Amino acid sequence: MNLIIPNNIYTALFALCAKDKQEINLIVKESSLITRELLTVENSVALIPSLDLIQHKDLFVSKNYSISFTDVLSNSYLYFSSESEAINNLILKGDISSNEVILSKIVFKEKFNLSPEISLDTSENILTDKTYLISGSNNWVDDKFEKAASFSEYISESLDVPYINFVLASNDEEVLKEFVAKLDKLNLALESKIDSFLKDLDYSEIATHFIKEAITSVSFDTTEENIFALEELLQMVFFHQVYDELIDVNFV
Repeated sequence: MNLIIPNNIYTALFALCAKDKQEINLIVKESSLITRELLTVENSVALIPSLDLIQHKDLFVSKNYSISFTDVLSNSYLYFSSESEAINNLILKGDISSNEVILSKIVFKEKFNLSPEISLDTSENILTDKTYLISGSNNWVDDKFEKAASFSEYISESLDVPYINFVLASNDEEVLKEFVAKLDKLNLALESKIDSFLKDLDYSEIATHFIKEAITSVSFDTTEENIFALEELLQMVFFHQVYDELIDVNFV
């Protein structure tokens, strides 16, 4: 069985917990390429950005497992300009997916009544007079997260439900069922493995403590609330006219 994931701490933790339950061939790709990889590799499931479902509504989605956030922990963080002027530009950096591209526009509109121009930047430089949304592991380098705001928290507050960042999906219903059948209560596995996992990472003491203390705001087990939260997320995107019709998620 192939499990395809983006390269970030949360998907790595998910894979670590899942590998305790079954043999997995792990494939790591950029978030923007995850769903394409899923469609081309047989016998595969993947943790895909939830808004990839807009373009791939025929995929089967697990009703049992996903990655959601409710608080300060996030896969993406906002770094605001030190300048006092209105934010006219937002720069996206890191492992950017459809979620960051789409939701950054919505968050700035709903939270700040702003419509900044969105651009991508692949350079290493971060300028203090610019506003950034950084996605992925780079947030933990040099403790940058301490000066940032949780993107997930903004989305969760807007919806008043958890932010479903990644869903477990497959283009083969039976493959997804087989994979899920061997899993059990991944949140418990997450709590039991977080200490040893963080020890293996080259993160600072500050970052390690921050992640460990807030890890309960991350969930791998999908509840009825999470299913509702995904539907609310898709509805919010629909009402902002990102796509033309509401999606019925193929939950399995």
